[in-house]
Amino acid sequence: MFTYRSIADKIDIQNHQPRSFSTFLLNIKVFTNQQPCLASRTFSKKNMPAPKTRDVFAEYYVAGLFADAGWEIYSPHRDRGFDLIVAKKIAKKMMILPVQVKGLYPTDSKTNKTTYGYTGKLSALHPSMILALPFFYTDHSKPSPAFTAFMPFSEIRPSSRGYRCHPAIFRDGRPSPRRDFAQFCDADGLSLLEQKTGEQDVDGNPH
Repeated sequence: MFTYRSIADKIDIQNHQPRSFSTFLLNIKVFTNQQPCLASRTFSKKNMPAPKTRDVFAEYYVAGLFADAGWEIYSPHRDRGFDLIVAKKIAKKMMILPVQVKGLYPTDSKTNKTTYGYTGKLSALHPSMILALPFFYTDHSKPSPAFTAFMPFSEIRPSSRGYRCHPAIFRDGRPSPRRDFAQFCDADGLSLLEQKTGEQDVDGNPH
């Protein structure tokens, strides 16, 4: 049993899993008059930790790709919809696009898939939105995703689980773009984004 001298006792809580998972590991370090103690407990329906993911890294990585391409990056004050807002002057017009980021994190046991991508809920929708999908390797030691798809609103389909966007395949332990969706990936995807955005007026309507 722990005894606390006061609220000034130092408590370090590390939540090792993203908020989308119900499973998390809670480490509490308590410093009292005695030696430091460590209490650890795993909470889960199956008493097993959830797979490690890089959800925060995915958002920063996507922001970095936009910034490298000359876009200004803005982060919403509250995470209630879009993860990023990006803006860039294209064809003498300031274009502003909301972005949702959904990282894909395959496990070692994932089997081959002819279509692969995001299926689930989206907290906000907009006709000019971009769904950015960084596709990670099963090996988390890789410094970056295999590729990132920048999917326009027109490529997001309704699904029984919310929405579906599958621009990739998964084969032999790694993701790769589907042939018809390679245009939306990495540098090509950002270039296409600027091209398509430049063809619209400030209200998002084609010229």
